[in-house]
Amino acid sequence: MGQYKPNFVRVYGRSIEALDFPIPGRTFLTKKSMKTLRADSDLKTVALHHLIRIKGRKYAEEINAMDKRFKDTNYEPDPERVKKYVHLIREASIDEIRKHDVILCTTAVGSNPKILEACSIHQVRMAFFGENNLIYSQYINTIVILRCGY
Repeated sequence: MGQYKPNFVRVYGRSIEALDFPIPGRTFLTKKSMKTLRADSDLKTVALHHLIRIKGRKYAEEINAMDKRFKDTNYEPDPERVKKYVHLIREASIDEIRKHDVILCTTAVGSNPKILEACSIHQVRMAFFGENNLIYSQYINTIVILRCGY
């Protein structure tokens, strides 16, 4: 392996993504989860929902414009825009995931359609609490590491 340093991305569930980038008319959070859910601040620079918004990324300009519009309208529900936004986020996420060697996520997020579409998964190993679950993918040496807990 030598000097090889894998490129990784952290994929969070919708509830944690919604803390940073709420979607009008969609609620993923409860009062209880608002107190306990947090993205790891040390991983913000590799978090998928932040990476797709970085200037220069294929979909970033359009995503950021929609984020700004949602914020400016106080997250007023707009079903047509939200539908377009969700599709755009999905496309951007799939595109970004495919650029990485390792995907870090929880077991629940590992079955997210964005991940399944981005990777050609052919083996899953479940583990006991405290162990890692590994999903091996045929897509460009991808290894998905799933944690049982946070």
